[in-house]
Amino acid sequence: MNTALWQLELLRTRRTPGFAITAALMVLLGAGSPFMALHADAIIAAMDPMGAAPAAPEATPRIAVTTFMDNTVGPLLVATVLVAATALAFDGRPSRALFLRTRVRRAGDLVVPRWAVASAAVSVAYTVGALGAWSSTTLVLGPLPLGEYLLGTALVCGYLTFVVAVVALAAGLVRNVLAVLGVAIGFLVAVAVAAQIPALAQWTPQALLGAQAVLPGSGTLADFVPGLVTTLVLDVACVVGSAWLCSRREV
Repeated sequence: MNTALWQLELLRTRRTPGFAITAALMVLLGAGSPFMALHADAIIAAMDPMGAAPAAPEATPRIAVTTFMDNTVGPLLVATVLVAATALAFDGRPSRALFLRTRVRRAGDLVVPRWAVASAAVSVAYTVGALGAWSSTTLVLGPLPLGEYLLGTALVCGYLTFVVAVVALAAGLVRNVLAVLGVAIGFLVAVAVAAQIPALAQWTPQALLGAQAVLPGSGTLADFVPGLVTTLVLDVACVVGSAWLCSRREV
């Protein structure tokens, strides 16, 4: 294993603002989730003065977690795709591509460290926000079972590794950062559409996003095993495919 590649990627991640911005956003959304659940009726009334919208459910710890996920998923996915694209689209600039390729035997050797570090960065950022949501919810609305909550957090982080793997595959197919973003988003949208098909829903990586809110309640880990297996298989397939494509591509 080329430890220099891992050290270089860790240093690059620390010096770029993507991780810090993502973590700060997650903490903000996490800390505010129980207050949004508690004052949901006032928020709805302010946005719907005609009173046509239904009343919000009573604020409970589980509702606060659901609020956190509803508010977080969109920004989290955007941040993850951006962080991953800046790390994995290393062929986007010829000068950088030449610098990196002269330090490895195969261009594909660059993929695994960048996928792993980007996945870890966004997972840590999300976990910090999730712990903020758990802490504020416990203080404001009541206790949440920490063990099940952390298990749900880990499963959501598993989905994030899949998102980064999709970006890695896109970076193997196209060079430009914007093109990578377009291909990756298109693939993720297709997965989200597949998740709406009842027969496929529990087998898609998208299913893991529900673990954060479901496991502290009545859900069990067995409910998410199919989606976790699919995620692991697709992670390996995307990363291996990206490494193979990058190794075949000229600068």
